[in-house]
Amino acid sequence: MAALDMYAERGQWEKCLETASKQNFKILQKYVALYATHLIKEEDAPKALQLYVQHGAPPNPQNFNIYKRLFLDLINLPETDGPESYRMWADLRNFLLQLVNHRRVHFTADKNTMSLL
Repeated sequence: MAALDMYAERGQWEKCLETASKQNFKILQKYVALYATHLIKEEDAPKALQLYVQHGAPPNPQNFNIYKRLFLDLINLPETDGPESYRMWADLRNFLLQLVNHRRVHFTADKNTMSLL
């Protein structure tokens, strides 16, 4: 974990994510969220979206503010109404659909678990 933090602090995000992906999904998602936050602060929402397209967007409540900010930044980008922006809009749609579907699955599983108790 110390090496991952060092990579992140140095801005070596690709190396950080590559190393994190060899650990486990939770660790990878932690660093994906940190990198996405960094990209959003740097006003590079399209790259943050690609990060979630590549690595997935788990329905963790602690990530919802990141997802909300990402959505708002993307829909407020200027000059994204032409055909060259189709891929971004399709990726955003797929990202949101994946998030909703994952949330639905987790909600159903939580509900079923609670009924067993």
